[in-house]
Amino acid sequence: MATRNSGKTQKKTAAAVLRARQIEAYREKIQEHQSVISMLETNRTALLSTDLVGVAVNHFSFGSGTVVAQALTNITVEFSFGNKKFVMPSAFIDGFLSTTDPKINSVFEQYQTIGEQIKTLKEGICLANRSISILENK
Repeated sequence: MATRNSGKTQKKTAAAVLRARQIEAYREKIQEHQSVISMLETNRTALLSTDLVGVAVNHFSFGSGTVVAQALTNITVEFSFGNKKFVMPSAFIDGFLSTTDPKINSVFEQYQTIGEQIKTLKEGICLANRSISILENK
């Protein structure tokens, strides 16, 4: 390969060719990770559509209750003293609410697992971007 530089032709060194290949490999890895993240986020969002109305729950301070309403970002739980709203899905993930329903517990375990996978992929993207930056500055 040859490049033009101030009217003179220079051959690319083997190291420059190798750097270019490494950069391209990192860029491909970033694209792959972004594609997987998109798919995982779609799956993760779908888990939140699980119907929770009627599910018995327990709160560490308020005691036993039942989910009586569900919106995209919150649920309403009826306790013996009245209703309380909770942010979804963090109310379950952060441990404010729990349930003995194995199906619901499985949904939130999957939600957390997918979240960890997304975090790992995003960390991989950051590392690849750093590597690209280092290689481009050599």
